[in-house]
Amino acid sequence: MLIGELSQASGISAKTIRYYESIGIFPCGTRTAGGYRIYSASDIEVLILIKRARDLGFKIREINELVTFWQDPTQANEKTKEMVARHLQRLSTHVQEIQALIHSLQKMMDAVSTPNSSQISL
Repeated sequence: MLIGELSQASGISAKTIRYYESIGIFPCGTRTAGGYRIYSASDIEVLILIKRARDLGFKIREINELVTFWQDPTQANEKTKEMVARHLQRLSTHVQEIQALIHSLQKMMDAVSTPNSSQISL
């Protein structure tokens, strides 16, 4: 597929894909005789991994390690494993914080729904 098709399939702009290629976290597609880059279906998965990692606060160098780890887990070194473990812990903590916030918001909604409720306890 061409970069426009890859962009549409992954939800990532062609400009961002080219940026990821330029900084080395996404491999450049193979080129046709006409100079067009051609990408495979597995490239969509790599781009989605990169996007999710960026959204979750991974640094570029960490994303590069994640992509390498994802493509061949047997090549992961201890540094990569530790980085992934740190992020898993951070994300687990974040999930717990979100769940606590959801609980508090639900209590607020319940209090608002109760006509004689004068105070909201969290």
